[in-house]
Amino acid sequence: MNKKIFINSLAALLIICLFSCNGDQETSKANEKPKPDSPGEIKRGKQVAEFIIDCSSIANLAVPEDTATDMRARYRQLYKKKGTPDEVANLADSVWIDAMVIGSFADFLEKEQSVYNGGRFMNTAATSNNESSLHLVPTKRNAANAKAHLNDWGPGKFGMRDGSQIRFQNFNTSLGTATTVMGNFERKYRTKQGVPPDQNPLSAGVWISNCVFLSLRSIIDDPSNQIDGVRIYFGAYSHMMTPKIDGQFDPNQSTIILVPTSSDGAGGHNDRWDIIKARSNPAKWGKDAGYNHGALCPNQCE
Repeated sequence: MNKKIFINSLAALLIICLFSCNGDQETSKANEKPKPDSPGEIKRGKQVAEFIIDCSSIANLAVPEDTATDMRARYRQLYKKKGTPDEVANLADSVWIDAMVIGSFADFLEKEQSVYNGGRFMNTAATSNNESSLHLVPTKRNAANAKAHLNDWGPGKFGMRDGSQIRFQNFNTSLGTATTVMGNFERKYRTKQGVPPDQNPLSAGVWISNCVFLSLRSIIDDPSNQIDGVRIYFGAYSHMMTPKIDGQFDPNQSTIILVPTSSDGAGGHNDRWDIIKARSNPAKWGKDAGYNHGALCPNQCE
């Protein structure tokens, strides 16, 4: 893998996610309402990130910010039924994850790359209040099928870097806990769509390659970027993507958008849409952009 794709600045990634947890975590803090971008933040940290070539085999690596905004609105309309009498109140719009978690997970994947090929973000719902969130689970390679990514649930899979206390706790989850919170999401949100699980456009999860996490780590570890975490927005496509995305079978299938954030100094987080611009097609990607990267899974992704 000598050839590399370079991304100028990092803005947002589209993915469906699930994070593993040590218990049925309450999600009210992680699922915070995002604050508007701060104009003073946008000029800072124009660094170069690298995506190793295996990422290029996954379709739609980047999307402009305005497209991401449209996808978020479509998700709210189709799945949250925002503004209608049937609005789904506890279905999250977004989930925020500490930079410490992303960096530590990337460290683990780099160290164990002979065994693990990435991670999967799975949709979950707390049994106490049905509030949805995400869990993160590492995935193992499958020698017989390169497109198979096997969830490896269990406590103690990876440790945290030294640093401040983390807020997002949905990782290193036992199989029993994961099965419970994934099953609750299935019952409360996916079955309401009125279609079989394998035909449900509200995706259960999305697989992410090692190289995405490693690239995010490079952004986080550059102190000039002042990144404190990553916000994951939920979105929905409007058409079948070309080239085809693994697992997409519905034009309105849900996905997610990952956006690095910086602290606003008051306990909140400003979205850093300025951080990713793809150099490969300046005419198309010359403005603030994000990533659409991963393999959707309509079922429980095991």
